[in-house]
Amino acid sequence: MARLCLLVAVLTLVASIGASDGTASDTKSSGTLVPIKRELLVLFGNDAREFAEDMGWPRDTTAARRPQTPLEWMGYELRYHNLLKEGKLKTGELSRYGGLIVDGSLHVPEVIEDYAAAAVIEAKAAGIPILVIGPYPFSSPEVSAKVARVLKLRGDGSVIRFPQTTGIVSLDPQMMNFEAEVRPRNVATSSLRAPEDADVFLSVIARAATGESARFDPVFLADWGGMVLDPYLEFQPSLKQTLLLVDLYKYLARIWPVGEFPAPDPTTRNGLRVFLSHIDGDGFASLSNLRGGATCGEIILERILKKYPVPVTASIVEANVRAHEFGQKAETAPELERIAREMFALPNVECATHTYSHPFVWLDGDLPYEEEYETRNLKLNPDVDYSQIDLEREIGGSSRYVQSLLPAGKKVELVLWSGNCQPGVVALRAAAKHQLGNMNGGDTVISRRYPGVAGVAPRIMYWDDQIQVLAPNQNDFVYTQDWQGTSKTGFSEVLETYQLTETPRRLKPVNVYYHFYSGALVGPLSALDRVYRWCMEQPLHAVTAGDFVRVTLDSHSTQVYQDGDRRWRLVNGGHLRTFRMPASAGIPLMSASSGVTGYHRFEDWFYIHTDGRAETVLQMGDSTGAERSLFLQKTTNAIEFETLSANSARFKQSGLREAETVFGGAEPGRDYELTIENVRTTVRATPDGTLQLRLPPVCSAVLNPL
Repeated sequence: MARLCLLVAVLTLVASIGASDGTASDTKSSGTLVPIKRELLVLFGNDAREFAEDMGWPRDTTAARRPQTPLEWMGYELRYHNLLKEGKLKTGELSRYGGLIVDGSLHVPEVIEDYAAAAVIEAKAAGIPILVIGPYPFSSPEVSAKVARVLKLRGDGSVIRFPQTTGIVSLDPQMMNFEAEVRPRNVATSSLRAPEDADVFLSVIARAATGESARFDPVFLADWGGMVLDPYLEFQPSLKQTLLLVDLYKYLARIWPVGEFPAPDPTTRNGLRVFLSHIDGDGFASLSNLRGGATCGEIILERILKKYPVPVTASIVEANVRAHEFGQKAETAPELERIAREMFALPNVECATHTYSHPFVWLDGDLPYEEEYETRNLKLNPDVDYSQIDLEREIGGSSRYVQSLLPAGKKVELVLWSGNCQPGVVALRAAAKHQLGNMNGGDTVISRRYPGVAGVAPRIMYWDDQIQVLAPNQNDFVYTQDWQGTSKTGFSEVLETYQLTETPRRLKPVNVYYHFYSGALVGPLSALDRVYRWCMEQPLHAVTAGDFVRVTLDSHSTQVYQDGDRRWRLVNGGHLRTFRMPASAGIPLMSASSGVTGYHRFEDWFYIHTDGRAETVLQMGDSTGAERSLFLQKTTNAIEFETLSANSARFKQSGLREAETVFGGAEPGRDYELTIENVRTTVRATPDGTLQLRLPPVCSAVLNPL
């Protein structure tokens, strides 16, 4: 569906370029339409016969683990090409991309390695930026020499395998020592030096006991791009923490500059940071210690879902609710289903499935994860005929069961992945077949206990032609140290995550993600309650998880075209409605834009919101002498405009609680008439030209100057 919307959007763009009537929805093109190449291609591949721990999926690459998150924030999207599975790039294929990333996971036969070298040579000739990251990927002396000639690398390629000493020759503290201090590593070191005119941020020298030495420049920038090579990319003090030695945000911006085009940004909606909440179905049927005989599902229903007027996407595990899980008694199922029906009937609850039997490991041979679980899925009662995981039963079957519990007018929106949350391409195709969005996985954990921006996961992950949407944050299980200890109050630590992913740059929305078993004890429930109370006090824009999934996919597929000086055409399916530009780029001009409803400055960025049409025209202008034109600055609720002119607005708002809505661009000190459902009041603009409105949760409103 997202791809169909995008196709319609592109056709709309083509049609509008040819038209010239100058209407508001078809602003005249300047004739300089240039597509922005937001996609960067990652080359990877792993001969599994030698490296069994790497299954050869994009998730296993250095690119996915490190640069993808900052590049997404910068406005770029990564596509992955497995040279082992897909072969050599087609002639001219690179021309559609804005960059080439050669990943250190490239462990392939020499002939395949040469395919990567050919791509590097083609990219260099075409002026396409190149990044080599992780372990140096060219092991063949012949291929390595070919790449070195083209990229003007120096060094003879010799290796000091057992250095006696390794020392730092030079280090740039503005780029290195980012989250941990660089310490020379006495590991095998190659004689590999940057081009003569490169900016070298780190250079080390290794010396053998026999007197030989090798100079190694692991971090540098050249006119063609750069390299960030192991072991000087990161430092891992523990299994749960990784600290970057290189400031990747600063480094990558030197190759792909930030702010040269409007970056699609799913973290923000209508000027405010997005809030979403979702519950994995684990523990729904478990008994709670908070009240005799009550289940965790019942406790969460009463003390969280009914208490807080915010959207929550709730899921159940079918086997758990139908009492198929080992040890459950069949007679408990009717009461569990009654509670589930009551929960799904709430107006603030979006409905999802957490599968039939909760697979812990989705992929055959997923060795790094199989060792963590005793079984592949929940152990079921002996009378349940289900001997092995059936993806159709897990996804399609469970979604039909959840649908049977829903009131008229509601439908199952998502599958929330279970276990290790590595579904694989077949499971993703099953979800798409049943028109289900998908989410979970990603392992975003950053806090004072585990600092480090490497702990912030990307937005999406590719599995062949399918996309997995990753949860913006991790859940209560992770924050309670895998449910160890006595009080289990660790989930409140997620508040630190929200703060650390807001500044110095907004990387994630606020995502309250937990399980029903948080209702088992006083400690975890009080922590969950504290988190919700904090969220209710913040200026956030609440959406469902289903909305967030659609926005994230639309962000990924958005197309950006430059249409003149500081002028852009933005094409997508209408779900992604926020674009981000640096404040230094100027200010949006409402009169010269089309489909733009307003903007809000947060720190050094403008978050620019649109009305959801397939094609938006954004014109930036000088910040001095800005035009006087009414615009939406921010709002906590969904808003749809019927009209928005320089002086007036007619719109509808909808949400679960009272809306706080702010307009800018009003005439300072002037009175405006606000009409809500035929009731008129007067609002006076502040000296800076803002109108601050408090509106009912659902209403139609008209704003006119007096």
